[in-house]
Amino acid sequence: MVDYTYVECTSAVVQALKYFHKQFPEHRPREIRETLEQGLEFCRRKQRDDGSWEGSWGVCFTYGTWFGLEAFACMGQIYQDGVACAEVSRACNFLLSRQMADGGWGEDFESCEQRRYMQSAQSQIHNTCWALLGLMAVRHPDVEALERGIRCLLRKQLPNGDWPQVCCGGLGADLDFMSPPGPLSLTGCSWARFSFGDLRSRDTAHEWPLLKADL
Repeated sequence: MVDYTYVECTSAVVQALKYFHKQFPEHRPREIRETLEQGLEFCRRKQRDDGSWEGSWGVCFTYGTWFGLEAFACMGQIYQDGVACAEVSRACNFLLSRQMADGGWGEDFESCEQRRYMQSAQSQIHNTCWALLGLMAVRHPDVEALERGIRCLLRKQLPNGDWPQVCCGGLGADLDFMSPPGPLSLTGCSWARFSFGDLRSRDTAHEWPLLKADL
């Protein structure tokens, strides 16, 4: 079944093919390289002037921008010596400009209907995870912004280890809004926390903070 083209699906295919090509470099290398280049060019064309990508399967510009950044990251377009390509730089500036006072990100589901970024009253677990994962995928050098986002997630964690379900984070056909199930929040937060720790262990160019368990 063929559906419309989406930045999320395209990014996922680019990431999968890149990983496959790394493991099996002799298997149809020319076709894979051409597909990777075409996929990245699609993401480049779909990027908005403000640096964001519009998501179709999650809310909304935070979600799409995460996938856009992941596509560029897997193709080697990451920050090096504080500099990245124009597309990555604009996307990161978009996310950082919407980081809230508590360190998290919050996008209202109205973004999907209005097709423009709509700030929610409070930061949301899923938006914070997606923004952090996008920024970390391209190795954004603003360690303080990343730390603030991680600390926001840690403060919101429940005593049983889960995270609260506050606002809908996904949608299906015809803008059928769906609230993210508990496992989605848990997976996203764990993924973001692990990625932060992994970056901290491998990046010797910055002084990474230690996140204490009682935060």
